[in-house]
Amino acid sequence: MTDWLHCPGEDALDGEVEDEFRDELRLFQKQEWLKDIRESTRKHYEHQLLRVMHKHRIAQEEITDDFVRTQLQDIEEYGISAMRNRAVPAYTFDRFDDLPTELRLRIWSFASRMNKPRYNNVHAVDWFETFRNCGHDPRRCSSKMVYDADFYFSENRDVPSVLHICRESRSVAQQVYTLMPLDMLEGREKRAYFNTLYDFFFIGATNGETWTSFLILVDMVIKLNSSRPLRPQIQKDVEIFQNIRHLTVDFEVFATARARVWAEFPLLAHIVICSSPYANTCCL
Repeated sequence: MTDWLHCPGEDALDGEVEDEFRDELRLFQKQEWLKDIRESTRKHYEHQLLRVMHKHRIAQEEITDDFVRTQLQDIEEYGISAMRNRAVPAYTFDRFDDLPTELRLRIWSFASRMNKPRYNNVHAVDWFETFRNCGHDPRRCSSKMVYDADFYFSENRDVPSVLHICRESRSVAQQVYTLMPLDMLEGREKRAYFNTLYDFFFIGATNGETWTSFLILVDMVIKLNSSRPLRPQIQKDVEIFQNIRHLTVDFEVFATARARVWAEFPLLAHIVICSSPYANTCCL
């Protein structure tokens, strides 16, 4: 029994120990003095561990400083170009421009597709609020917007770095990312880049909306039924949303809209029709 007492758990107990003995051991381990011993032992080992970690950090910094000083001396003696050629493994690559154009474009393409796909909601128009806030011209309000929860609460959606490295990288990244209007608090206008190649966009009747609640669909119907071109800004908005490849549509919206509307998304890879069994609930 003495071997059991040093163990705080029951793993050290033999499976054949009677329940009466187990209960007695549990009662014994609840004593305050035994808890104090365990706590003091834990603090002692934590203190020892912190000391070891501190020594390790100091030693690591000294080694790093030695490498940096040696590297600086070599750079001053041999020059930057020679040091880059001698370094193994290489820490930079300065002949990217010498690569074949096809390979450079492939690299930029891979760099543009690093982020995980996101789920975004297309903003629905509250016509009463629109007319109250914008008069009788709802176009004055930014109603063709995409809702992004991360940006909505943090207001910090970074521009993908591949878009501002160089002109070549930007031209490739613009085939993946599209600058779209963003739904913001207090009606403030904001635009952000969305990965329209992989992101999923949801047009849904979360509050009983029909297809007329989504201005992008309304504009597409107007375009189909009119011989006159759309106004430049409206046409630009339509072209922005036509870059969507993955679309999920609520059944209520899909069923009430004209079938030809969905053909107005020329790059659409697939469309999912969904229905929520609960009111005021998004099906994504």
